[in-house]
Amino acid sequence: MATTQKNGMNLNGTLETNGVTFYTRNGKTIMRSSTSNQPKRRTAKQFEGRARIAHNTKLWRALSWQVQPMFIGGSNAYTRFMSLMSKSQAVYLTAEELGYGATLLLPGMPVSEGELPAIEYHLGEVDGTPALITNLPERMSNTDRLRLYTATQRVDHRVPQVGIYAEDQNIGQKMKATGFKGTEVRIVDGCVAFVGDMFADEMKGWALVLIKGEQCSSQQLVSRCTLYERYTTDEAFMAAAASYGGLTKK
Repeated sequence: MATTQKNGMNLNGTLETNGVTFYTRNGKTIMRSSTSNQPKRRTAKQFEGRARIAHNTKLWRALSWQVQPMFIGGSNAYTRFMSLMSKSQAVYLTAEELGYGATLLLPGMPVSEGELPAIEYHLGEVDGTPALITNLPERMSNTDRLRLYTATQRVDHRVPQVGIYAEDQNIGQKMKATGFKGTEVRIVDGCVAFVGDMFADEMKGWALVLIKGEQCSSQQLVSRCTLYERYTTDEAFMAAAASYGGLTKK
């Protein structure tokens, strides 16, 4: 760290006092204001963008707490996830709710991005039993791996929170998919369906990712959960904005 001497005073790095910052650069002592006189701007458009970023950041933490998600674009997985989510549904949470870690399950949330063919799937029924019905063939490669993401929406003390759990299975020598926890496999028109009562839960969502080595498919959550809709209304917007001090006109 550079040191310069002026009138008997040594300045090392940065010193802030009374709103003034002193620092050294190229052997010279520089003084500038350490506070900004710019007013805080919080227009409706700015607040919407900030609300989306704040919530998506917390969704990323929920997605990545167990395994590192796979996204090929951008400088890293996090920035690519945030880029993909930049046009997601904005939800409006108060400062207090965000402080308690509030998150909402958003159908269509990406969980992976890669170059392998995407798995097609939807929620339905097989012989009257809830199921995640896919286009995966009955026979698969022994180098394939499947990852099932299960997102669960909970409300604790009126604060909504999402937990996301990932379960992997290697296809290996069996050359076919087997059931994940709480499910069994049935073949429908030559394709794999994961069958289980959990797929009827309207507070859960699922995504199935195909992984082969360092490559993966691009997948999104499917869900019947609609809790997030309560946080997209004009009333939710105004309550959230008020918790931050309200909006500004400019």
